[in-house]
Amino acid sequence: PQNPSDKSAYNFAIDIAGYASVSTLQCVYQQGYEAIFVQVYSPYNGGSPNLNGIQTIASAISANLGTEIYVTPSTSGKSGSQQFSDAINAVKVQGINVRTIWLQVNGISVGIYTNYNDWQQITGNYVDSYPLKLWYYNVYSNGPNGESPANFDDFRPFGQWSQPNAKQFAQNEALCGITVNRNVYPSNGKKASNNKSAAIKGNNVGGFV
Repeated sequence: PQNPSDKSAYNFAIDIAGYASVSTLQCVYQQGYEAIFVQVYSPYNGGSPNLNGIQTIASAISANLGTEIYVTPSTSGKSGSQQFSDAINAVKVQGINVRTIWLQVNGISVGIYTNYNDWQQITGNYVDSYPLKLWYYNVYSNGPNGESPANFDDFRPFGQWSQPNAKQFAQNEALCGITVNRNVYPSNGKKASNNKSAAIKGNNVGGFV
């Protein structure tokens, strides 16, 4: 597998949908990862807050990982706006300040998790005037042998995006005793590092990527 030391132009992150302890995420941080994407809302039972994921936020903050949160909505039952509201409220009640939330499509800014083909098939290459962030994925298969390059070189513009904010390049890999997906996002140097430290101290999620 490609390691965090491989690409100085990119920071590495993981994304998970379940619970991870402080010690586990400290291990992840010590392996060179800078951030984590955590699922806080799942599509099961018509859509509901992911309490395991929400508990992971506190672990991630304690482990000094920049924390991003994402919602995987249900396509039946509650409206999209209700699910979004439920997700935000479930996080805020834990004393967490939400700056960005990512919406998985397969005051608070919104980012989209998708790729070129899914966006074409689901939305017909819809273009929105609202400045949405993009977290795209390109993975050949599960595990280390299915990784795509840990950079943005394979990105093709689509929808309203001429460049992405983050990329998922690996899925279902073992790291520090848990199964994770792996991601990269641009490294912005010392200033970004200082901003991250201040944001973590303020119990903030979002805005790291």
